[in-house]
Amino acid sequence: MRMLLLPLTVVIATYLMDEFNDNDPMIQPLMHNISIQEDHKSFDPEKGGGRTNHAISLLLNYRDVEPWSVWIPRWVMWHMVFFSVTSFKLRVVPAGPHRWLAITYGISMCMTQYTGFRNWPDRDTYLKYRAVQEISHLVFAIPGCFLINIFETIFYWSKGARMKWICSAGVYFAVFSFIFAVSKSPLLKKILRMEHEMAAGELVISGADLITQTVGLETFEFANFITHFVVVWHRAPAILEEQKNSEGKKKAGKQGSEGKKIK
Repeated sequence: MRMLLLPLTVVIATYLMDEFNDNDPMIQPLMHNISIQEDHKSFDPEKGGGRTNHAISLLLNYRDVEPWSVWIPRWVMWHMVFFSVTSFKLRVVPAGPHRWLAITYGISMCMTQYTGFRNWPDRDTYLKYRAVQEISHLVFAIPGCFLINIFETIFYWSKGARMKWICSAGVYFAVFSFIFAVSKSPLLKKILRMEHEMAAGELVISGADLITQTVGLETFEFANFITHFVVVWHRAPAILEEQKNSEGKKKAGKQGSEGKKIK
């Protein structure tokens, strides 16, 4: 269950960490003092770093500086997920290109977290490296994680199972359709992102920013990973059985050919 239970547990734990960092009144003076954002309390994604954004990237790293007593457990838990998922795949996937793809996926997960690091000593240092970090983060997150998720799910883990292939493709199509609907619907935007919480004068998100800063992207990310992890977990026993049968046939064939030579 480490493909499902461990990631789910860490997602919940780090979400609660974010809520603690944002809302615990006892720690707010400290958070304000160590903040590298323009305004730690702001709901504006530019000023506050994405306070209302619950994308996976902001679970890997808090949107602002956080106490090391919180940062260390966050990184330890996510690395447990990275290594657990990678080792699970390597146990199932035979030698070949797909094995290297699994290793690349594990490295990309780690690098996605590293490039989102925010525990800088001050705002000037953060601003100095922010542009490079954002570009690097996208490089590892999109091709390294999201696209490998889609490719592996459909073309490897669902191999030989037509309905699973159709269901996987259908999920991604539905997610992209949902993102499009959210980007075009002010009503959905208001309901899902609770604009009434934003103070007067706060940035009103619209257009392309709506996709990158709101529930559309979050839904895509979680649907992407959930679909991938569930399919991997479900198909792993069948793939191991197929490998066992294949090895048995090769062994039997080899013994048969050796027997003929002896005769």
